[in-house]
Amino acid sequence: MAPSRRLQLTVDGFDRVEPMLLVYIVASALSAGMCYATCVSVFKWSNVFREAGHGTLFLFFCCECLWSCAMLARTCAVFANTRGIDTLEDPLTLDVTIATEVLFNATSLWLGLAAYEIHRRALRPRPSIESSRRAMLWYCASVGLFAATMLAVLIAYDASDLLYFDASDGAWDALAAWILEYMSWGTRAIRLIALVYAATVAGRLYCRRAQLQHNNSLPTALVAIVGLFFVLNMPILVLEPLHKLHVISISAVTESLLKALTFSSGAVISLVMGLSVAGYDAFYTSTVEAKQGTTCRRPTHHLPPPYHRASSFFVLSDS
Repeated sequence: MAPSRRLQLTVDGFDRVEPMLLVYIVASALSAGMCYATCVSVFKWSNVFREAGHGTLFLFFCCECLWSCAMLARTCAVFANTRGIDTLEDPLTLDVTIATEVLFNATSLWLGLAAYEIHRRALRPRPSIESSRRAMLWYCASVGLFAATMLAVLIAYDASDLLYFDASDGAWDALAAWILEYMSWGTRAIRLIALVYAATVAGRLYCRRAQLQHNNSLPTALVAIVGLFFVLNMPILVLEPLHKLHVISISAVTESLLKALTFSSGAVISLVMGLSVAGYDAFYTSTVEAKQGTTCRRPTHHLPPPYHRASSFFVLSDS
């Protein structure tokens, strides 16, 4: 009889790979620091709510920064555990994991929304600043409500000290740990959908770069960021579930290296964003100027920011 591939969920954890401590810390710290630098030195905060594509991309980097900080804290909690394992049975690890799970979901949602808004900007720009503001308010309310609800539910169960009987080892575990374990599969699905959607959008715009009405400098920059984020996140999203389903077998070292790739994704895309900011700014400026040419005959020096021809959308473009 063929072995069963039924998923075996557990919160008991697994042995940590001691040599990966420094790798995790460096990758997470670099991602957190570089994403923070991107948020404060690349984006213009005044444009976050004035342009939905600009704002969603900013909040994607912001959430990636917060997630990297949370993962850095979780890494310290795991390796501070004297039991020598990465387990949700440890109260401190459980508490920090709640934060990482919520932020991971928020990052995925903002990635999908940023891809949608950039795609829309390229093919069918929003008609006004007010339209972008309304969209950003709806996005912030929706993502914020989702994250707040998830956080409140997990904190409530964690604070309740309710227990769940694990028939596999005959032990009573924290119910919050089991709920978090089940939620993690939904979290992976959300990230997978966001990655596939963003990759599809980037690929479509790249293939149609010669047909874009305004500027074809964006697709290359977009493909670089989405492509690298896809490559750094997808392996662990695919291989870890297959390993848990007993479809394939991967070593603890391999799994740890795949996680390190995900931890480093924030640093990599921040670097690419800094190098490709001119392409993004040319794209935003060109779409604004095209809108001026079709909707307004006044000289550009009479137009308020950000519709002034000399106004760039990113800080680095001013230097």
